[in-house]
Amino acid sequence: MTHGDRAVVLVFLLSGLGLVGCSSSTKGPSFVEDVQYSEDVSGVEDGRSGDVLTEPDSSVGETFGDLAEVVCQPDCEGRECGDDGCGGQCGRCPNAAPYCVNWLCSIECVPQCDGRQCGDDGCGGECGLCTGFQEECLQGHCLCVPLCQGLECGSDGCGGECGFCGELAPYCLEGRCEAECEPDCAGKECGDDGCGGDCGKCPLAAPHCDGALCQLTCTPDCAGKQCGDDGCGGQCGQCGGGKVCVAGQCQCKPDCLGKECGPDGCGGVCGVCPADEPSCQAGRCYEECVPECNERECGPDGCGGLCGTCPLSKPTCDATGKCKSNCTPTCAGKVCGPDGCGGSCGTCPADKPSCSEGKCVSTCTPVCFFVECGDDGCGGSCGSCPMGSQCIQGFCSCTPDCAGRECGSDGCGGSCGSCYTSETCVEGQCVQGLECGSINYVGCCQANVLKYCESNKLVIEECGSMGCGWDSAQKYYNCGYSGSDPSGHNPKACP
Repeated sequence: MTHGDRAVVLVFLLSGLGLVGCSSSTKGPSFVEDVQYSEDVSGVEDGRSGDVLTEPDSSVGETFGDLAEVVCQPDCEGRECGDDGCGGQCGRCPNAAPYCVNWLCSIECVPQCDGRQCGDDGCGGECGLCTGFQEECLQGHCLCVPLCQGLECGSDGCGGECGFCGELAPYCLEGRCEAECEPDCAGKECGDDGCGGDCGKCPLAAPHCDGALCQLTCTPDCAGKQCGDDGCGGQCGQCGGGKVCVAGQCQCKPDCLGKECGPDGCGGVCGVCPADEPSCQAGRCYEECVPECNERECGPDGCGGLCGTCPLSKPTCDATGKCKSNCTPTCAGKVCGPDGCGGSCGTCPADKPSCSEGKCVSTCTPVCFFVECGDDGCGGSCGSCPMGSQCIQGFCSCTPDCAGRECGSDGCGGSCGSCYTSETCVEGQCVQGLECGSINYVGCCQANVLKYCESNKLVIEECGSMGCGWDSAQKYYNCGYSGSDPSGHNPKACP
């Protein structure tokens, strides 16, 4: 076959595929640009105008081979609507049967929301809306999206951190790590100075730091809180069941260790796979996922899709992936809540509006006004008393013990006396003043003995059975507490 013959055959094949058109056409791109007409009479005539075809460039064969790979053939056999596999549609459903179900137009549509919190239900509706702060709907789950743009440290808004500051710039100020921090104690007697320290230590006569001022009493503030600090050194409650306290509310702690995608155990996801690795398997993103449906006719296919949807005659998909014609509601021992078939076992009356485990219960509002400890009326606590004291009628009560003591703590937040400025109180006795050394105002604990520096003199107090630990409200070590500074800046053990 001559060069001219090969060129004619190539153009014939390309024109049969619709890839060669008239040179004046403007509809769509020309896939073969190297086949050109010429007036060179050494070629082969086209039989009409006397023009001849020259031999195509060698790249034409490569272009033709590439096109054979990328050309998509729409698949609409047996389909009335839906995706044709090439980014197009097999048809549009009429108003008389507006829903596209399994590529057929249907009068009715069964929403598919199993395992989904939000997003499209497949019938033009929504499976739910994400209402939480910073939440977005990703793959059918409401996920808190951390906000750390432009931040080096501090909270990410989702219970995590945007980063931690190092030794060279240890202070986190408005999301930036700074080497220096100017304490702000203007108008403050106590409390945080904005740099990890405190503005002062309250005396025993007014031991509570409330609003940066030392007060005789402190009113716990737990309104709208399930957990966390009550503002008076106590707690508004404790979170259980693997939950963590975020902004006073107990929230599920996501489990995404070692995962880049998939469920996080709290109704959200650990991440969304990119387009080049769209398949999530065992918490990792992969290039391809092979659906596993076998004999399943409905339900998830293991790759984020469905093995099929059930028709109206058999609307229920059971655990084995089979469509069932009916569903038996399960309401034994229940007066409210779901019946397992998409219905309800009943509604609750106005005086008991909440449904818990199939029972109607009253909404309980904790009452902790003007008390500092004891029952909140809803099974929780208004606060706990330090060691050595007990809760009596909502207040911590303690019997002072000053036997054989002339100074120091009386075991109940009061004092057995004070020493001269040149003296130091050591285990209840006034002795000539000791140097503070490396011990500062925050203090430290040596077993059950509290040591701190005040007016350049070392103060030593025996805490006894009350114990010695970190006072989170005052931000220093004190009798009647346990634990150490959570920031790690102030070690508990004395040097």
